[in-house]
Amino acid sequence: KLYIGKKEIDKDTLKTEIDQKMATKEDKDRIVYIRSDINANYGQVVETINLIRDAGIDQIGLVADKRKGPAAGAAPAPAPAS
Repeated sequence: KLYIGKKEIDKDTLKTEIDQKMATKEDKDRIVYIRSDINANYGQVVETINLIRDAGIDQIGLVADKRKGPAAGAAPAPAPAS
C-alpha cells in the first residue's frame, strides 16, 4: 500500500500526487521520505523509489518503521544468497 500522509494512493497516481505536493517548493526543499514497515518487501520499496525518481525527485529519505509484525499484504524480503 502507498500513502501520501494518511491518504492511500495507487502507484499509477503517485507521480501526479508528488507533482501537486512539490509544485510550490524550491529544489532544495523537494524531498520525499519513504516510511516502510521493517518487513516490507524490498522490491516494492525499490519500485517506489524509482517511481519517485521518475517524478523528478532526487532527494529521497528512508525511514524504518520499527513496529513489530508483518505489514498488511507485504511479504518479507528474501534472505541473501549464500
